[in-house]
Amino acid sequence: MNKQEQIDKLKTAEERYTFSIGPRGQYIISQALYLGIQRLKEVEPAHMREESNIKDMEYLAELYHMYFDIADSLKGIKEVNDG
Repeated sequence: MNKQEQIDKLKTAEERYTFSIGPRGQYIISQALYLGIQRLKEVEPAHMREESNIKDMEYLAELYHMYFDIADSLKGIKEVNDG
């Protein structure tokens, strides 16, 4: 890899990092964690469930909680409308 390719690669990594710490990036990461956790919890049989991955994702969700907050709010609205 030549020097320009290395510079371009670092620039791309910096752009991705900047995106990931911004509101849109945090939302996307949060949504991915939320959906991933939900799907992993559904795995059957239970002994095939990757519990350590679920726990790690829940740990990360403490940093990226935006989608969890939205999903919880929408659940509350659905329960009120369904009740």
